Amino acid sequence: MYFGDYLLKEKLITEDQLIEAVSLQHESIPSFIKIIQKNNLIKPSDIVELIFKSHNTKRDLINIIKDEKILDDKDLELAKKVQAEQTKSLGECLVELSILDLKSLENHLSNYIVLKNEYSEENLDTASENDSLEETETTDESDSIGNIDLEEFVSSEEKKGEVVESFLKTFDDKLFAKLNKLSGLLKDAIEGDGDITNLFSTLYRDICILKTAFTLVESKSSEKIVECWETLLENMFNMNNEQLKEWFGSNIELLNDSINILWEIRSNISNESSEQSLWLNEDWKEKFSNNYKAINNIPKNNA
Repeated sequence: MYFGDYLLKEKLITEDQLIEAVSLQHESIPSFIKIIQKNNLIKPSDIVELIFKSHNTKRDLINIIKDEKILDDKDLELAKKVQAEQTKSLGECLVELSILDLKSLENHLSNYIVLKNEYSEENLDTASENDSLEETETTDESDSIGNIDLEEFVSSEEKKGEVVESFLKTFDDKLFAKLNKLSGLLKDAIEGDGDITNLFSTLYRDICILKTAFTLVESKSSEKIVECWETLLENMFNMNNEQLKEWFGSNIELLNDSINILWEIRSNISNESSEQSLWLNEDWKEKFSNNYKAINNIPKNNA
């Protein structure tokens, strides 16, 4: 569980405050170019050449350094470590923006660490139990997914006006258009020679924003879809460019379907302050169910 997710679920901060803090955090990320220059890891003339190459090939600077072995692994990790150390933490940003005071932050962080440790222990216990079960029986995963009653994830309650308003501001026309544009750019890059690392990183951030938005209005069905994509994408950060292109080539259409389904839910919440009426439509239920099961059936070992 992400610390920001914990703060939201415990209603310690609002969705708008989280976005404001994360935006400040991203603004604090120091330039990788400045780091390698300041630490004399690459000659200035070679840095300039790298900048031109990155611009002309549309490839990420770090990937060029890694693929062409311009820095050895030790120096590359050093640069990444310096960048991470100089980036403000989410907690620092919350305090700087006066969203939380230092004492409250320390208390919340302590409670979060305890909860996270308990969650990890529960997962270990569950994994051990599952291992024991696998020795005595075989489970058809597709059947278990197919038997999920998706209506259990649907909230019939109308949301409060201010909650809906905040949700609609987060998942607005601009974010929907951006997600569709990202999908188109990914398709173009897959078919060409482009580098999709930056597109992938942007997509992951936007998926996290979507999760925050649907958590705000307690749209459990939407959360399920977004969580599936979030988990898949989290496991892909170690992939190289070619592996990412291959993965997205196989799954980009499914992602498009999910984005459109989420927008339909968003539109229904906008019009009726609830998603319930969608679930009275059998075609809709089938569309949602097929998409949800297809995402779950994406091989995890390929992610």
